[in-house]
Amino acid sequence: VTRALPAAEDRAGQREMADLVAAAIEGRRHLVVQAGTGTGKTLAYLVPAITSGKRTVVVTATKALQDQYANKELPHLAEHHPVSWAVLKGRSNYLCLARMSEARSVLAGEPVSGSQDSLFADDEPSERDGEMPEALDDGFSAIEDWAESTTTGDLSELPFELDRRSAPWLSTGPEGCPGAALCPQGEDCFAEQAIAKAREADVVLVNTALLGADLALDGALLGDAEAYVVDEAHDAEDILGGAFGAEVRGDDLLRVERNLRVAGSDSDEVREELRRAATRIDTEVAAVVADPSAGAALRNQPGGTLAEPGGLAEALGRAAGAVASAQEAARKALRSNGEDPRAEAARRSSDRLAEVLERITSGSEEDAVWVDEAGPRLRRVPVDLGERLQLHAWGDSAVVLTSATVSEPMMQRLGLGADAAFTDVGSPFDHLAAALLYVQPLLASHPPSRRGPSNPDWFDEAWQEARTLMEAAEGRTLMLCTSMRNAQEFAELAREEHDWPVLLQGELHKPKLLAEFASDEHSIAIGTMGLWQGVDVAGPSLSVVIVDKLPFPRPDDPLWQARAEAVRRRFVAEGVPESDAGYRAFLEVQVPRAASLLAQGSGRLIRTATDRGVVAVLDPRLAEKAYRRPILEQLPPMRRTRTRADVVEHLEAGLTSS
Repeated sequence: VTRALPAAEDRAGQREMADLVAAAIEGRRHLVVQAGTGTGKTLAYLVPAITSGKRTVVVTATKALQDQYANKELPHLAEHHPVSWAVLKGRSNYLCLARMSEARSVLAGEPVSGSQDSLFADDEPSERDGEMPEALDDGFSAIEDWAESTTTGDLSELPFELDRRSAPWLSTGPEGCPGAALCPQGEDCFAEQAIAKAREADVVLVNTALLGADLALDGALLGDAEAYVVDEAHDAEDILGGAFGAEVRGDDLLRVERNLRVAGSDSDEVREELRRAATRIDTEVAAVVADPSAGAALRNQPGGTLAEPGGLAEALGRAAGAVASAQEAARKALRSNGEDPRAEAARRSSDRLAEVLERITSGSEEDAVWVDEAGPRLRRVPVDLGERLQLHAWGDSAVVLTSATVSEPMMQRLGLGADAAFTDVGSPFDHLAAALLYVQPLLASHPPSRRGPSNPDWFDEAWQEARTLMEAAEGRTLMLCTSMRNAQEFAELAREEHDWPVLLQGELHKPKLLAEFASDEHSIAIGTMGLWQGVDVAGPSLSVVIVDKLPFPRPDDPLWQARAEAVRRRFVAEGVPESDAGYRAFLEVQVPRAASLLAQGSGRLIRTATDRGVVAVLDPRLAEKAYRRPILEQLPPMRRTRTRADVVEHLEAGLTSS
């Protein structure tokens, strides 16, 4: 298989990993493999997966990588070893024929809301504003042509990208779907066809979010699997945690009210009850956002019940009552109207929200509970997934976790148990010769305790160092920031002082930004976490990676606070003094997270055997703090320096050789 690929190389780490994965799948064992850049880990797990004869679910964190495997690797492998494989995405990624039909009616000036054929209201406040976006209006004929020819209905295959306002006119989530049996377009539904194909396939390719949804639903989507291979596993804990958690805001109740109205329910009183409860939820959640002391009062009591500040408890209780009334009203509409798809959609959405409200108000006392300003919305996420995954998800299936940055503690946190094997197969690249790690002694005039990014002088000194590096590399720089504010300020300064193109994340879609960065050898790309991984730019276009700060979780991040607090309590229970328990929890929780993210960011530099360059970290703590060692150990084995002259010499040598 490998020899048939262009520019194929025999890589020892790839062979070792393939043997390990094959043995794990055959023996239904648990395995964690750290595979550095250039290992070729994709083939190292796909080949044993498709040749094993076991039904395997392959998981990636991003849909972009999922699409790459579906368009490139899996078709190539299937040429060499016959295997049935399928790609499954969330329902909203597929064209909904019912919604497209309604959009066609809107364009024709025909009323659809409440009509006999309508499944969806035409005035959904959280998704559609009642007026079709101009971009969708202009491109609708092209969408209809594509709908006639597509075999998958995957919206990512459209010849143009749908914007945020257009997508809800052509797709729907689980809460708005009445099911194939009741939908007039059910026999031709692309999402249902994808689910059916996935259930029959030997290898199923999904993203981590969909895996989480499936595990939370006890395998309702994917069915039984004999093996799971989870790529980009460093992101799995956060994504799966969200799937097992819950969140609520007023719009969720309005969606139920809207579905009842479309179903023709005569329960005006119930719908008004839902609207009042939605307003109350939004009011109380907004009050928590505005009052820091209220946010601090969101905590779990023994038994996992929620202790809500102010009127939030009452608002949640009122919402639960309103949703219970909606459930009864939807069932009444079903009894009255028979198998009406609109009534079934109302029943599904009300049942789904009732379950969410139950999860949001009860759970483990160690769950993280907070109000997210995006929405705003009330969220609850479990802190410890290990036992839940071990008992209710993996079962006796083989489980393989892999990434360039995984760790042994991850095995327990993702429910693999103490008997899971951990192996690091390394990287085929000579990082010691190719890469230099540079931590400039910023803020040297200050005492050691004040040399971090919290010092008010840090930003100015950090920019001067970044500017010098950009000049030495003649552009060719990827700058990774821990906040959008820093990214925007660094980009503004770079544009003022340099003539090279400066590409800022958010101003261009990521694929276009990366294409321009790779094509213009002297360009500079600046961004936040969206660029810390998934950037694969080989050659001299990327000669310097600058990291502004060590990527610790924000001190006010409620999920990471809860994780650290749970570990702190464990240490205290084990007899560790209170004065030491907090720092030891920091070492166990926040430091590995920072190490993993920094290694991901640093991994953007060396993508081929001929690449050469510098990773510069503008945070003196990486060279000076006691906790630096586990972070440095996670990075590729680069030479290290704190001297700028070494950096300039290394860059000049690299640019000359290229």
